[in-house]
Amino acid sequence: MSFKITRSIEIDAGHRVPTHGSKCANIHGHRYKVICEVESASLNEIDHDEQQDMVLDFGFLKDIMMEKVDGLADHGMILYCKDPWLKALATEETRLLVEELMIHDGQYATQDGHRGDPCKLLVVGFIPTAERLAEFWFNVMKDAVYERSNRMAHLLRVVVWETPNCCACYPSDHPSEAVQALHDYMHPDSTVVDIGMVTRVASSHLHPHPHPMELVEDD
Repeated sequence: MSFKITRSIEIDAGHRVPTHGSKCANIHGHRYKVICEVESASLNEIDHDEQQDMVLDFGFLKDIMMEKVDGLADHGMILYCKDPWLKALATEETRLLVEELMIHDGQYATQDGHRGDPCKLLVVGFIPTAERLAEFWFNVMKDAVYERSNRMAHLLRVVVWETPNCCACYPSDHPSEAVQALHDYMHPDSTVVDIGMVTRVASSHLHPHPHPMELVEDD
């Protein structure tokens, strides 16, 4: 039997989906709710350790999330490295850094909005959909979770709620228990849909007769 803990934070960030055929191609923002689920096969049994009988201290998990999620993206703009808007929002120094870092997919660059730059930026090597952000934040946090738990626990899943109606999970062979419980409470008439390693939740309460496998995105 394993043990699992869950922690969430919320951030405000802008993004756009440049390939989208509708309004999501415009620059817009979200109040993202990011949830981390951490699992361990056993609890910490080190006598007098500050994490004794824990999977991972909630405060330590919050610290990781604040550094890797809030610190990188809160009150900033998340942009695809090939997005034309990068020319308008990034300094020349940042653009050169992006060209250097984006040789390998999955790396990222940041621009500090407190230095007189046009804005705070998180530049990523993918289109910043909820699915890819869930994968990205999972990858940047998983090692820190393992080390901070005395190498006993692992990051099981990251859930990104983009709106109150839509979220994505990574990785996921089935809907997250935390997502399912929260989703059922908030939207009893909605559905959870699995697609490979990513789970999307889409509200159908505004769409009485969607196809069973149709993904409906409500802003």
